[in-house]
Amino acid sequence: MAGHRLPVQRSTDAFHDAVHWFLAKVADQLPASMREVTVAIELVPSSLDLATFGDRVPLWRLGPGRTKEITLFRRPIENRAQHVGLDEAVRDALTSALSTALGLPASRIDQTRSGGN
Repeated sequence: MAGHRLPVQRSTDAFHDAVHWFLAKVADQLPASMREVTVAIELVPSSLDLATFGDRVPLWRLGPGRTKEITLFRRPIENRAQHVGLDEAVRDALTSALSTALGLPASRIDQTRSGGN
């Protein structure tokens, strides 16, 4: 008797799925660089984050010092997703954050883009 194929289960949280998918993709491409990276998700930026960025609402922030701790801000990314789609909005935010944290060009983080973003 042949084995049964189970349907691929997707979590009920598309945002977390998009984050995990992109991070796994980058970790496959840049395993050594990604070892020290941690990513957290907060719903919205704090008032300090908002003050730091002036008239822009940040999509992410880096931890203090030279850390490779990235915090994504879910609601601002989801707001942007209304215009470009969730996967694209997550990919853009993570590409920018990882590029800054790792000191690599965006095109190394997201190799599907020739010039990066």
